[in-house]
Amino acid sequence: MEKNIVTIKNTGITSLILDLTPYCSKIIDLEVGSIAGVKVEEYEYMLEIFKSFFEKGKLSVIKAPKNVEIIKNDFKYDEKKIDEIVQMTQAKFKTEISKVDDIEVLRIILKHSIDEGKTEKFLKIIETRIDELKTEDVAIASSF
Repeated sequence: MEKNIVTIKNTGITSLILDLTPYCSKIIDLEVGSIAGVKVEEYEYMLEIFKSFFEKGKLSVIKAPKNVEIIKNDFKYDEKKIDEIVQMTQAKFKTEISKVDDIEVLRIILKHSIDEGKTEKFLKIIETRIDELKTEDVAIASSF
């Protein structure tokens, strides 16, 4: 492995397009499960701009030089977990949805729920949680 390369992987459940243009005129298109090598400096820039992607498990570091900070994640919403949530009873479903803090994951759960023919009550639980998170984002942004 080169000393100056960090290998990253799209470990999320959707494709990602990472625009590094302001830093180095580079765009990285990562399909689910794909891997890319970036320079340490590019990775450090990515941590500034896309840190939540690493924290929420959308991106993971596969290999890195010893002196490079690696963000660990506790992402737990792969396709299998999403399918388990969709199959839960309404009470368990509501409890599990209240723990999800990623709007993208909630939208995928919503799509799966619609595909599975879940009732309006289930769909409303997800939509309410999405609205809560949108409100939290607005409150956080307005506090700066």
